[in-house]
Amino acid sequence: MNNNLSKLDVFSRGMKLTFSPKEIFSEIFRMKKSRSIYLWVLQLVEVASFLIVFANGKFQFAPDFSLIPVLSLIAGITEIFSVVADADGLISNYFWGIINNIAYIWVSYDSHLYGEVYLNLLFLVTQFIGIYLWYSKNEMAGAKNVNTVQVKQMSGTGWIFLLIFTVIAWLLMAMFLMHVPFLSATLDPHPWLDALSTVTNVVAQFLLITRYGTPQFIMWIIGNGIETILWVVNFNPIVAMFWLLCTINAFYGWYVWEKKLSHQS
Repeated sequence: MNNNLSKLDVFSRGMKLTFSPKEIFSEIFRMKKSRSIYLWVLQLVEVASFLIVFANGKFQFAPDFSLIPVLSLIAGITEIFSVVADADGLISNYFWGIINNIAYIWVSYDSHLYGEVYLNLLFLVTQFIGIYLWYSKNEMAGAKNVNTVQVKQMSGTGWIFLLIFTVIAWLLMAMFLMHVPFLSATLDPHPWLDALSTVTNVVAQFLLITRYGTPQFIMWIIGNGIETILWVVNFNPIVAMFWLLCTINAFYGWYVWEKKLSHQS
């Protein structure tokens, strides 16, 4: 890393790289054919969940262009771009993540899922922290491609602490959601599910910005799986579908990050 650069300079460079249209779209079009097909199949499934509904025992073409369904679609599309970029260890995952957080906060508030609102407000802040940490670490490591992550491995003690923290945080978050929503007089209808998804996703996001591989994706798999259930019981198939796709993608991301770790070693 250039020692003459201040932290503000590093952050500024990271932001420019993250929000560079050239980098964002070149990453998409530079993908291997198999990876590109995978990405666009996920996007096709997500768009199909918006256009096609199951009613009266059959599938029907019935898109709903009111605000919440459209925001749900935007959240879904940007989330898929984000998790695919995350799985490949690319800094552009933060660009897509920021758009996703803004849309998802609105959808979650409309559904009275306050844990999701708090979660994505936190994520919105951590996106910018992640940009700085990823870029600065790659500069320090002298990485040839500064938009690709340098992966870390968690110790046994770290795993124990992670498990204990997650369980305690889940219990505290559930009690919080049952009594103090702050945002509305309407309480969260699914506090335990919402709390568990919130905590596991917060932990996964922290592990993402600190560049841990295996524990991050285990948390994403748990959190995304619970999110899928949460939105199914909340009758939003568009959001439920993108969480299901995120769960599937987390397995791929786990594989890719483990390969990166072995190559670094």
